Amino acid sequence: MRAPATSTAPVRNRLRLGGISLALVLAAGCMAPAPDIVARMPGGEPDHAAWPADTGIAARIRTLELHGDHEAILGLADEARGQLQGVSLARVELAVAKALAARGRVPSALVGFSRAERIVRDAEQDSAIEPALPRAIQRAWADAELSLGRRASAARRYEAALAYEPMPVREREALCFSAYVAHREAGDGEAAAWRARVRDPHAPALAALEHRLLTGVPLGVGSVSSAVIAAASGSIPADPRFLVPGVRTRAEWGARPINGSFEAMEPVRRITVHHTARPLPAANRASTAAEMRAIQDLHQVGNRWADIGYHFLIDADGNVWEGRALRYQGAHAGNGELNRGNVGVCVLGDFDRRAVGVAQRVGLKRLLDSLCEHFAVGPTTVETHQEVRPEPTACPGRHLQAWVTSYRLGASSTLARQ
Repeated sequence: MRAPATSTAPVRNRLRLGGISLALVLAAGCMAPAPDIVARMPGGEPDHAAWPADTGIAARIRTLELHGDHEAILGLADEARGQLQGVSLARVELAVAKALAARGRVPSALVGFSRAERIVRDAEQDSAIEPALPRAIQRAWADAELSLGRRASAARRYEAALAYEPMPVREREALCFSAYVAHREAGDGEAAAWRARVRDPHAPALAALEHRLLTGVPLGVGSVSSAVIAAASGSIPADPRFLVPGVRTRAEWGARPINGSFEAMEPVRRITVHHTARPLPAANRASTAAEMRAIQDLHQVGNRWADIGYHFLIDADGNVWEGRALRYQGAHAGNGELNRGNVGVCVLGDFDRRAVGVAQRVGLKRLLDSLCEHFAVGPTTVETHQEVRPEPTACPGRHLQAWVTSYRLGASSTLARQ
């Protein structure tokens, strides 16, 4: 990641064919005081600043974009291309590309973003281009790249969008946060630096933005607030990243679909901690994903269960991985009754043979804290497999058993002091 610029002067960059020309991003700009973050961030909605006083068919397409009529926009695309040129055509190409992405035709949308970028680059040779348009192109393009799992490329484009100053404070904040999400998902080590540039990473509007970036489904602040309110009643979110941002989803490790006989999860009232009692895989995504598939295969094929038994698993680096979808009852504690309303959490490794590493302790505590808070259950509901299973079992190993006991005592004493 490039070092922050030392000047606050507006930055103007041209986009080069075959690559992105990045400006140096202001660290102070991303941490501007009291940003006015709106419920729906630019990028997931029409970019009003990118549409000045156009008339005719361009104005019609702008109106259609404001109303989210994607099919109508696509229907007017060819007519607009026959009538417009320059900046007006670039705005239309951007609207068409975003409409394609909204309809699930993301590869075609990428071609459209490239076309809009090329038109802007050519137009810059003849006239000044307001920064809102190239910024909007880069941001929408980055969103599309992220939806395809091209995380590193998306991060670079968010950085490219930040090069086009001036911009509203709330948009700068959202772009910095988007860059953080992309770098975090890429696992390239730059996420922490970008997160530090966001004034309040836990702001509800940014939670809504993260949900849209990772799922493609827009979610307003009102919906986030409703989710928080519903936590007291034990609601189960469809997306595990609402509980712990950055959870590695089933899609990321190549999970097979759930099959056979399974039941819906009852209201959560307990959490059970396990270990795999298997060698700890190497601390990288590929090794962990392979281990996840091996455990699922053991449970589905060997045990004839509907799916992997645990709801969440913790890897060597403390990352949380989604196992069985939380909306389904797990198969981890013992008989069916023991699994009802019981979230299964498993730490990868054999903790009879080795101590629990710092990263895994941090990741496990983060997950347990989030589950207890979301489902409004106390720390005493966190138990280990050997504590809930009637028949003797060494799970989760003596070292992890000691940690869970300490966690319960620590959490309980903290609550008593509040």
